Amino acid sequence: FRLTHNRYAGEYPEEFHPDRLENAFSVSDTVHRFSDGRFIAIARRPIPNGGWVTTHEEITDREKLHAQLREQHDLVTAQEAELRLRNMQFDIALNNMTEGFCYFDKEERLVIFNHRFIEMYNLSPGSVRPGMTLREIIDLRYASGFDPAMTSEDYYLARHLVGVEQLPSDTEIEMANGAVF
Repeated sequence: FRLTHNRYAGEYPEEFHPDRLENAFSVSDTVHRFSDGRFIAIARRPIPNGGWVTTHEEITDREKLHAQLREQHDLVTAQEAELRLRNMQFDIALNNMTEGFCYFDKEERLVIFNHRFIEMYNLSPGSVRPGMTLREIIDLRYASGFDPAMTSEDYYLARHLVGVEQLPSDTEIEMANGAVF
């Protein structure tokens, strides 16, 4: 019936031999994809008195879901690889700038910075991290001796106003040691 109605596993009818007895008395679990696109899981178990019990379960929906999940996994893996590459390129660009760079969010928390920023203000590399407040960064700068020739409160207010105004600005600040930034 299966062969005459084109319902057999594999690409060719020769691959399906329902009367084949070799290995019939051994445990087996197989999945067959039929020519009509269905998937059938076949489990064969020997029984103590001789013979065997075979169960057939249609698992087409499950196999289709597995295929979709594999496709999604492959897509996510490719996207993660692309993101790693972009992050590496961004890091290379950021840390090869001659200028110090720092970016604060609207809550005045440090989002990103480069190595040159740390070097310019003589800060120790481990002392600066994303999430620090503008106030904490200013305190570190004053502690390192690379502070402007004004009080830390006046400097904080000047930097705070730059963020509040939300307008581009260029500022030159003379440090207490004579350097101009």
